[in-house]
Amino acid sequence: MPHRSVFVSGASGFIGEEVAFGFRRAGYHVFGLVRTQEKADKLAFNEITPVLGDLMKPETYADTQTVQDCYTLCCRLRVTSTLSFVSIVTSNFEAFDKHCVSTFLAILTASSSPTDPAVLVYTSGLLNYKGMNSPADAPIEEDNWPLEEGHALFNPRVVSERNVLQAYQKTNGKVAGVTVRPSYVYGRKSGHFYPYFEQAVDKGEVVVLGRPDIIWSEVHIDDLVDGYLHIAAAKTAAIGGQAFNFADSSRNTNLEIATAFARAAGYTGEIRTQAIKPDDIFEIVTQKTVICSGKKAEEVLGWKPRKKPMIEEVDVMWRRWQAARKVSLVKK
Repeated sequence: MPHRSVFVSGASGFIGEEVAFGFRRAGYHVFGLVRTQEKADKLAFNEITPVLGDLMKPETYADTQTVQDCYTLCCRLRVTSTLSFVSIVTSNFEAFDKHCVSTFLAILTASSSPTDPAVLVYTSGLLNYKGMNSPADAPIEEDNWPLEEGHALFNPRVVSERNVLQAYQKTNGKVAGVTVRPSYVYGRKSGHFYPYFEQAVDKGEVVVLGRPDIIWSEVHIDDLVDGYLHIAAAKTAAIGGQAFNFADSSRNTNLEIATAFARAAGYTGEIRTQAIKPDDIFEIVTQKTVICSGKKAEEVLGWKPRKKPMIEEVDVMWRRWQAARKVSLVKK
């Protein structure tokens, strides 16, 4: 039987929550790290065992009674065979690398063995790749494309990736480190692309921020969660030290996406473009084409996206957005 228990940090975030729910649906005993009682109650309501603590402060959750009772220790860590698969979702890369990766690896190394290794999964993203020269180039594969090493914003994430990916060798096979590089994740509560609906409905205009011709790979949240499940089910020797892209076959420009979303909302006007402010560092670094290949995930894990490309289901996204506004899941 593959790993049956999993600890997910960031379990109230968009990806982390869906990953936690997905593992529970698949029959796993799931522990989720959250910072507030309200979020803990939501996890418990959905059959997730909550652990209260702050990801950046290991002392707040490392010795909790819940963790001790389950023979586990903190954020996606395995301390005994009770918990052998750990998943990490974070957006604070520098603080995470400084305060968490070394803690996770130390605990897992001390409590695991080469015959019963722990699995540590770190969630990164496609923006860690340097941009492509042309969308006509072959899609980016995990091991043949440079990362944004040295970049002020992304270097901490690159460092975290490296530390996790080298874990299998550094721990003599006690910890199998895996990096997940999702494409732009859409669907359900994702904040990506839905603002085009809001612009069309509330503002009467639709504006593409930055270059209209750039392309990002995409993946539906359900397919991404399925990717994590495939990692958990894989043999440790096949995944230790590996990075995996999760991407579908879509190849749509920003302008094409904005136009499709606007038309679905009934907007028939012009789609304008607007330059990014020079001091908006994050938006500037997103201005690159990154088209990823999911071939490795297909060949090694047996994963394959099952959803249609987003552009083919914009009507589904539109109905979801309308319904979400009625139940206050999307700000009006």
